[in-house]
Amino acid sequence: MSFSPHYRRTRTRPRLVSGPTLAALTLLGLAGCDEHGASTAAAIPAGETLAAVAQRVAREADIPGLAIAVIDSNGVDSAVDGVRRVGQTAALAAQDRMHLGSNIKAMTATLVASLVESGVVRWSTTIVDVFPELRATMRPEYLDVTVDDLLAHRGGILPFVDPASFAQLPPLAADKRAALTAWLVQQPSTVTPKLDSLYSNAGYVVLASMIERLAGQRYEDLLASRVLTPLSITPKFDWPAAGDPQQPWGHEWIAGHWVPSDPNAEANQLPAFATPAGNLSISVNDYARFIQAHLRGLRGIADVISASSYRHLHSSMGRYALGWINAPINGVRTSAHDGSAGTFYALAAIQADRDRAVVVLVNAYSKAATDTANTLALEMLAQGK
Repeated sequence: MSFSPHYRRTRTRPRLVSGPTLAALTLLGLAGCDEHGASTAAAIPAGETLAAVAQRVAREADIPGLAIAVIDSNGVDSAVDGVRRVGQTAALAAQDRMHLGSNIKAMTATLVASLVESGVVRWSTTIVDVFPELRATMRPEYLDVTVDDLLAHRGGILPFVDPASFAQLPPLAADKRAALTAWLVQQPSTVTPKLDSLYSNAGYVVLASMIERLAGQRYEDLLASRVLTPLSITPKFDWPAAGDPQQPWGHEWIAGHWVPSDPNAEANQLPAFATPAGNLSISVNDYARFIQAHLRGLRGIADVISASSYRHLHSSMGRYALGWINAPINGVRTSAHDGSAGTFYALAAIQADRDRAVVVLVNAYSKAATDTANTLALEMLAQGK
Protein backbone atom coordinates (compact mmCIF):
# COMPACT_ATOMS: atom_id res chain seq x y z
CA MET A 1 0.00 0.00 0.00
CA SER A 2 1.30 3.48 -0.79
CA PHE A 3 0.18 7.09 -0.77
CA SER A 4 -1.33 6.96 -4.27
CA PRO A 5 -1.66 5.09 -7.50
CA HIS A 6 1.44 5.70 -9.51
CA TYR A 7 3.50 5.33 -12.63
CA ARG A 8 5.32 2.02 -12.86
CA ARG A 9 6.96 -0.24 -15.42
CA THR A 10 7.67 -3.90 -16.03
CA ARG A 11 11.19 -5.24 -16.50
CA THR A 12 10.48 -5.88 -20.18
CA ARG A 13 8.63 -2.76 -21.21
CA PRO A 14 7.52 0.54 -19.67
CA ARG A 15 4.02 0.67 -18.30
CA LEU A 16 1.74 3.01 -16.45
CA VAL A 17 0.17 1.40 -13.39
CA SER A 18 -2.71 2.59 -11.25
CA GLY A 19 -2.52 1.38 -7.68
CA PRO A 20 -5.59 -0.41 -6.38
CA THR A 21 -6.53 1.64 -3.33
CA LEU A 22 -5.93 4.77 -1.35
CA ALA A 23 -8.84 5.70 0.88
CA ALA A 24 -6.69 7.32 3.56
CA LEU A 25 -3.05 7.59 4.48
CA THR A 26 -3.77 5.91 7.79
CA LEU A 27 -4.46 2.69 5.90
CA LEU A 28 -0.75 2.38 5.15
CA GLY A 29 1.29 -0.34 6.82
CA LEU A 30 3.10 1.72 9.41
CA ALA A 31 5.76 -0.87 10.25
CA GLY A 32 6.62 -2.11 6.77
CA CYS A 33 8.34 -5.48 6.85
CA ASP A 34 10.89 -5.97 4.11
CA GLU A 35 11.67 -8.98 1.94
CA HIS A 36 14.96 -9.53 3.67
CA GLY A 37 14.39 -8.73 7.30
CA ALA A 38 11.97 -7.49 9.91
CA SER A 39 10.61 -4.00 10.37
CA THR A 40 12.19 -1.24 8.31
CA ALA A 41 11.93 2.20 9.94
CA ALA A 42 11.43 2.66 13.65
CA ALA A 43 10.17 5.80 15.34
CA ILE A 44 12.61 8.69 15.06
CA PRO A 45 14.40 9.20 18.39
CA ALA A 46 14.08 12.65 19.90
CA GLY A 47 16.98 14.89 18.93
CA GLU A 48 18.19 12.71 16.05
CA THR A 49 19.42 14.87 13.18
CA LEU A 50 17.94 14.48 9.72
CA ALA A 51 21.31 13.32 8.42
CA ALA A 52 21.39 10.65 11.09
CA VAL A 53 17.83 9.62 10.22
CA ALA A 54 18.74 9.24 6.54
CA GLN A 55 21.83 7.19 7.37
CA ARG A 56 20.08 4.94 9.86
CA VAL A 57 17.03 4.24 7.70
CA ALA A 58 19.05 3.64 4.53
CA ARG A 59 21.32 1.16 6.34
CA GLU A 60 18.62 -0.62 8.33
CA ALA A 61 16.29 -0.97 5.34
CA ASP A 62 19.09 -1.85 2.92
CA ILE A 63 18.12 0.89 0.46
CA PRO A 64 20.73 1.88 -2.17
CA GLY A 65 20.13 5.62 -1.80
CA LEU A 66 17.74 7.80 0.19
CA ALA A 67 17.02 11.54 0.07
CA ILE A 68 14.68 13.21 2.56
CA ALA A 69 13.47 16.71 3.37
CA VAL A 70 11.43 18.33 6.12
CA ILE A 71 9.81 21.59 5.10
CA ASP A 72 7.99 24.53 6.66
CA SER A 73 6.98 27.91 5.30
CA ASN A 74 10.35 29.46 6.05
CA GLY A 75 12.90 26.75 5.37
CA VAL A 76 13.96 23.32 4.18
CA ASP A 77 16.12 20.77 6.00
CA SER A 78 17.35 17.93 3.79
CA ALA A 79 19.71 14.98 3.96
CA VAL A 80 20.90 12.13 1.75
CA ASP A 81 22.62 8.82 2.31
CA GLY A 82 23.68 5.82 0.28
CA VAL A 83 25.11 5.37 -3.19
CA ARG A 84 24.16 6.45 -6.68
CA ARG A 85 24.52 2.92 -7.99
CA VAL A 86 24.94 -0.44 -6.27
CA GLY A 87 28.32 -1.94 -7.10
CA GLN A 88 30.00 1.46 -7.27
CA THR A 89 31.31 3.72 -4.51
CA ALA A 90 30.05 7.17 -5.58
CA ALA A 91 27.91 8.55 -2.76
CA LEU A 92 24.48 10.01 -3.39
CA ALA A 93 24.68 13.83 -3.21
CA ALA A 94 22.05 16.44 -2.38
CA GLN A 95 22.28 17.92 -5.89
CA ASP A 96 21.72 14.55 -7.58
CA ARG A 97 18.47 14.07 -9.46
CA MET A 98 15.89 11.47 -8.47
CA HIS A 99 12.95 10.32 -10.60
CA LEU A 100 9.53 11.50 -9.40
CA GLY A 101 7.22 9.32 -11.49
CA SER A 102 3.60 10.37 -11.01
CA ASN A 103 4.50 13.17 -8.63
CA ILE A 104 4.91 15.33 -11.72
CA LYS A 105 1.09 15.36 -11.82
CA ALA A 106 0.99 18.02 -9.09
CA MET A 107 3.33 20.11 -11.23
CA THR A 108 1.08 19.62 -14.26
CA ALA A 109 -1.85 20.79 -12.15
CA THR A 110 0.14 23.83 -10.98
CA LEU A 111 0.92 24.69 -14.60
CA VAL A 112 -2.76 24.50 -15.46
CA ALA A 113 -3.57 26.84 -12.56
CA SER A 114 -1.02 29.33 -13.91
CA LEU A 115 -2.64 29.17 -17.34
CA VAL A 116 -6.09 29.63 -15.78
CA GLU A 117 -4.86 32.77 -14.03
CA SER A 118 -3.47 34.04 -17.35
CA GLY A 119 -6.78 33.43 -19.13
CA VAL A 120 -5.37 30.77 -21.46
CA VAL A 121 -7.74 28.08 -20.21
CA ARG A 122 -10.58 27.72 -17.69
CA TRP A 123 -11.18 25.01 -15.12
CA SER A 124 -14.45 24.41 -17.00
CA THR A 125 -12.88 24.17 -20.47
CA THR A 126 -13.90 20.90 -22.14
CA ILE A 127 -11.94 18.68 -24.49
CA VAL A 128 -14.28 19.55 -27.34
CA ASP A 129 -13.86 23.27 -26.62
CA VAL A 130 -10.19 22.87 -27.50
CA PHE A 131 -10.59 20.21 -30.21
CA PRO A 132 -13.91 21.03 -31.90
CA GLU A 133 -12.93 18.85 -34.86
CA LEU A 134 -13.28 15.81 -32.58
CA ARG A 135 -16.97 16.39 -31.85
CA ALA A 136 -18.10 14.19 -34.74
CA THR A 137 -16.06 11.18 -33.61
CA MET A 138 -15.99 11.68 -29.83
CA ARG A 139 -18.10 9.37 -27.72
CA PRO A 140 -20.89 11.34 -26.04
CA GLU A 141 -19.73 10.54 -22.50
CA TYR A 142 -16.66 12.73 -23.04
CA LEU A 143 -18.43 15.81 -24.42
CA ASP A 144 -18.72 17.52 -21.03
CA VAL A 145 -15.38 16.40 -19.53
CA THR A 146 -13.52 19.46 -18.24
CA VAL A 147 -10.01 20.41 -17.18
CA ASP A 148 -11.08 19.97 -13.55
CA ASP A 149 -12.39 16.49 -14.33
CA LEU A 150 -9.16 15.41 -16.00
CA LEU A 151 -7.00 16.73 -13.17
CA ALA A 152 -9.18 14.96 -10.57
CA HIS A 153 -9.28 11.65 -12.50
CA ARG A 154 -12.98 12.01 -13.20
CA GLY A 155 -12.66 12.19 -16.99
CA GLY A 156 -13.24 8.49 -17.53
CA ILE A 157 -10.25 8.34 -19.89
CA LEU A 158 -8.63 4.91 -20.22
CA PRO A 159 -6.01 4.55 -17.47
CA PHE A 160 -3.03 3.31 -19.53
CA VAL A 161 -1.74 1.14 -16.74
CA ASP A 162 -0.21 -1.90 -18.43
CA PRO A 163 1.57 -3.06 -21.59
CA ALA A 164 -1.74 -4.04 -23.20
CA SER A 165 -2.71 -0.37 -23.20
CA PHE A 166 0.23 0.50 -25.41
CA ALA A 167 -0.26 -2.57 -27.60
CA GLN A 168 -3.73 -1.40 -28.64
CA LEU A 169 -2.53 2.02 -29.76
CA PRO A 170 -2.62 2.76 -33.49
CA PRO A 171 0.37 4.49 -35.12
CA LEU A 172 0.39 8.07 -33.82
CA ALA A 173 1.05 11.17 -35.88
CA ALA A 174 3.96 13.53 -35.22
CA ASP A 175 1.93 15.40 -32.60
CA LYS A 176 1.52 12.30 -30.47
CA ARG A 177 -0.37 13.90 -27.59
CA ALA A 178 -3.03 15.39 -29.86
CA ALA A 179 -3.21 12.17 -31.88
CA LEU A 180 -3.56 10.11 -28.71
CA THR A 181 -6.31 12.44 -27.49
CA ALA A 182 -8.25 11.94 -30.73
CA TRP A 183 -7.97 8.18 -30.33
CA LEU A 184 -8.78 8.08 -26.60
CA VAL A 185 -12.05 9.98 -26.88
CA GLN A 186 -13.28 7.37 -29.37
CA GLN A 187 -12.81 4.57 -26.82
CA PRO A 188 -15.63 3.65 -24.40
CA SER A 189 -15.04 4.50 -20.77
CA THR A 190 -15.21 1.83 -18.10
CA VAL A 191 -16.84 4.28 -15.67
CA THR A 192 -19.29 7.19 -15.80
CA PRO A 193 -17.22 10.31 -16.54
CA LYS A 194 -17.73 13.26 -14.17
CA LEU A 195 -19.31 10.98 -11.57
CA ASP A 196 -16.81 8.17 -11.01
CA SER A 197 -13.09 8.28 -10.23
CA LEU A 198 -10.68 6.38 -12.46
CA TYR A 199 -6.99 7.09 -11.99
CA SER A 200 -5.79 7.88 -15.50
CA ASN A 201 -2.30 8.63 -16.68
CA ALA A 202 -3.72 9.08 -20.17
CA GLY A 203 -6.08 11.74 -18.84
CA TYR A 204 -3.07 13.90 -18.01
CA VAL A 205 -1.76 13.40 -21.54
CA VAL A 206 -5.12 14.62 -22.89
CA LEU A 207 -4.85 17.62 -20.59
CA ALA A 208 -1.34 18.38 -21.85
CA SER A 209 -2.52 18.22 -25.45
CA MET A 210 -5.24 20.75 -24.61
CA ILE A 211 -2.93 23.31 -23.05
CA GLU A 212 -0.34 22.82 -25.80
CA ARG A 213 -2.91 23.81 -28.41
CA LEU A 214 -4.26 26.73 -26.38
CA ALA A 215 -0.86 28.13 -25.40
CA GLY A 216 0.96 27.29 -28.63
CA GLN A 217 3.91 25.80 -26.74
CA ARG A 218 5.15 22.37 -25.74
CA TYR A 219 4.10 21.14 -22.33
CA GLU A 220 7.72 20.74 -21.24
CA ASP A 221 8.52 24.37 -22.13
CA LEU A 222 5.39 25.66 -20.42
CA LEU A 223 6.13 23.71 -17.23
CA ALA A 224 9.70 24.95 -17.14
CA SER A 225 8.91 28.60 -17.80
CA ARG A 226 5.79 28.94 -15.64
CA VAL A 227 6.45 26.64 -12.68
CA LEU A 228 9.97 25.25 -12.45
CA THR A 229 12.19 28.21 -13.42
CA PRO A 230 10.39 30.61 -11.03
CA LEU A 231 11.27 28.16 -8.26
CA SER A 232 14.87 27.77 -9.48
CA ILE A 233 14.24 24.13 -10.37
CA THR A 234 16.30 22.57 -13.17
CA PRO A 235 14.31 19.68 -14.71
CA LYS A 236 15.28 16.62 -16.67
CA PHE A 237 12.40 14.94 -18.46
CA ASP A 238 14.00 11.51 -18.36
CA TRP A 239 15.80 9.15 -15.99
CA PRO A 240 18.50 10.92 -13.95
CA ALA A 241 21.34 8.90 -15.46
CA ALA A 242 20.07 8.84 -19.06
CA GLY A 243 23.06 10.16 -20.96
CA ASP A 244 24.83 10.91 -17.67
CA PRO A 245 26.00 7.77 -15.85
CA GLN A 246 27.30 9.85 -12.92
CA GLN A 247 23.71 10.55 -11.83
CA PRO A 248 21.78 8.03 -9.69
CA TRP A 249 20.58 4.80 -11.23
CA GLY A 250 17.31 3.16 -10.27
CA HIS A 251 17.26 -0.34 -8.81
CA GLU A 252 15.01 -3.39 -8.71
CA TRP A 253 14.93 -6.11 -6.04
CA ILE A 254 15.66 -9.31 -7.97
CA ALA A 255 16.57 -12.72 -6.55
CA GLY A 256 17.41 -11.32 -3.13
CA HIS A 257 19.51 -8.32 -4.05
CA TRP A 258 19.36 -4.88 -5.66
CA VAL A 259 20.06 -4.81 -9.38
CA PRO A 260 20.88 -1.46 -11.07
CA SER A 261 18.53 -0.65 -13.96
CA ASP A 262 20.25 0.73 -17.07
CA PRO A 263 18.47 4.02 -17.88
CA ASN A 264 19.62 3.83 -21.50
CA ALA A 265 18.31 0.31 -22.16
CA GLU A 266 15.58 0.14 -24.78
CA ALA A 267 13.25 -1.70 -22.41
CA ASN A 268 13.49 1.17 -19.92
CA GLN A 269 12.49 3.99 -22.26
CA LEU A 270 9.36 5.82 -21.15
CA PRO A 271 7.10 7.21 -23.90
CA ALA A 272 7.81 10.91 -24.34
CA PHE A 273 4.14 11.71 -24.85
CA ALA A 274 3.44 10.49 -21.30
CA THR A 275 5.80 12.93 -19.57
CA PRO A 276 2.94 15.01 -18.04
CA ALA A 277 1.81 11.88 -16.20
CA GLY A 278 5.12 10.64 -14.88
CA ASN A 279 8.58 11.39 -16.22
CA LEU A 280 10.69 13.98 -14.42
CA SER A 281 13.95 13.94 -12.46
CA ILE A 282 15.04 16.70 -10.06
CA SER A 283 17.08 16.98 -6.87
CA VAL A 284 15.62 16.63 -3.40
CA ASN A 285 16.14 20.33 -2.67
CA ASP A 286 14.50 21.36 -5.94
CA TYR A 287 11.54 19.15 -5.16
CA ALA A 288 11.37 20.51 -1.62
CA ARG A 289 11.04 24.04 -3.03
CA PHE A 290 8.07 22.96 -5.11
CA ILE A 291 6.43 21.31 -2.10
CA GLN A 292 7.19 24.38 0.00
CA ALA A 293 5.41 26.57 -2.57
CA HIS A 294 2.28 24.46 -2.11
CA LEU A 295 2.61 24.52 1.67
CA ARG A 296 2.97 28.30 1.63
CA GLY A 297 0.11 28.65 -0.83
CA LEU A 298 -2.21 26.66 1.40
CA ARG A 299 -1.23 29.00 4.23
CA GLY A 300 -2.11 32.06 2.15
CA ILE A 301 1.37 32.99 0.87
CA ALA A 302 1.33 33.18 -2.93
CA ASP A 303 4.32 31.79 -4.85
CA VAL A 304 4.02 31.00 -8.60
CA ILE A 305 0.20 30.96 -8.45
CA SER A 306 -2.35 32.60 -6.15
CA ALA A 307 -3.36 31.24 -2.77
CA SER A 308 -6.88 30.65 -4.08
CA SER A 309 -5.47 28.52 -6.90
CA TYR A 310 -3.47 26.44 -4.43
CA ARG A 311 -6.64 25.89 -2.42
CA HIS A 312 -8.45 24.81 -5.59
CA LEU A 313 -5.74 22.29 -6.45
CA HIS A 314 -5.94 20.73 -3.00
CA SER A 315 -9.75 20.60 -2.85
CA SER A 316 -11.06 17.06 -3.21
CA MET A 317 -13.36 16.35 -6.13
CA GLY A 318 -14.60 12.88 -5.36
CA ARG A 319 -11.74 10.59 -4.41
CA TYR A 320 -8.98 12.84 -5.71
CA ALA A 321 -7.88 16.43 -5.56
CA LEU A 322 -6.06 17.98 -8.55
CA GLY A 323 -2.66 16.28 -8.69
CA TRP A 324 -3.04 15.28 -5.04
CA ILE A 325 -4.98 12.98 -2.74
CA ASN A 326 -6.38 14.30 0.53
CA ALA A 327 -6.77 12.22 3.67
CA PRO A 328 -6.56 12.89 7.41
CA ILE A 329 -3.63 11.67 9.49
CA ASN A 330 -4.38 11.76 13.21
CA GLY A 331 -7.14 14.22 12.44
CA VAL A 332 -4.88 16.56 10.45
CA ARG A 333 -5.81 17.34 6.85
CA THR A 334 -3.02 16.01 4.62
CA SER A 335 -2.32 16.29 0.90
CA ALA A 336 -0.03 13.57 -0.43
CA HIS A 337 1.05 11.71 -3.53
CA ASP A 338 3.62 9.14 -4.52
CA GLY A 339 5.15 8.08 -7.79
CA SER A 340 7.27 5.38 -9.35
CA ALA A 341 8.23 4.21 -12.81
CA GLY A 342 9.52 0.98 -11.36
CA THR A 343 13.10 1.71 -10.26
CA PHE A 344 12.77 4.88 -8.14
CA TYR A 345 10.16 5.90 -5.59
CA ALA A 346 9.02 9.40 -4.63
CA LEU A 347 6.71 10.51 -1.85
CA ALA A 348 5.51 13.92 -0.67
CA ALA A 349 3.00 14.90 2.02
CA ILE A 350 1.79 18.31 3.22
CA GLN A 351 0.05 19.29 6.45
CA ALA A 352 -0.61 22.99 5.96
CA ASP A 353 -2.39 23.43 9.30
CA ARG A 354 0.80 22.32 11.07
CA ASP A 355 3.10 24.20 8.65
CA ARG A 356 4.90 20.96 7.88
CA ALA A 357 5.65 18.89 4.80
CA VAL A 358 7.97 15.99 4.02
CA VAL A 359 9.65 14.46 1.00
CA VAL A 360 11.16 10.98 0.70
CA LEU A 361 13.01 9.91 -2.47
CA VAL A 362 14.56 6.48 -3.03
CA ASN A 363 16.60 5.26 -6.00
CA ALA A 364 15.02 1.81 -5.74
CA TYR A 365 11.62 0.19 -6.01
CA SER A 366 10.19 -2.77 -4.10
CA LYS A 367 7.47 -3.29 -1.53
CA ALA A 368 10.12 -2.99 1.16
CA ALA A 369 11.38 0.31 -0.22
CA THR A 370 7.89 1.83 -0.48
CA ASP A 371 6.93 0.57 2.99
CA THR A 372 10.08 2.13 4.41
CA ALA A 373 9.44 5.44 2.64
CA ASN A 374 5.83 5.58 3.81
CA THR A 375 6.73 4.74 7.39
CA LEU A 376 9.52 7.31 7.42
CA ALA A 377 7.26 10.01 5.94
CA LEU A 378 4.63 9.41 8.60
CA GLU A 379 7.25 9.51 11.35
CA MET A 380 8.70 12.78 10.03
CA LEU A 381 5.22 14.29 9.75
CA ALA A 382 4.44 13.30 13.33
CA GLN A 383 7.36 15.27 14.68
CA GLY A 384 7.50 19.05 14.90
CA LYS A 385 4.90 21.40 16.21
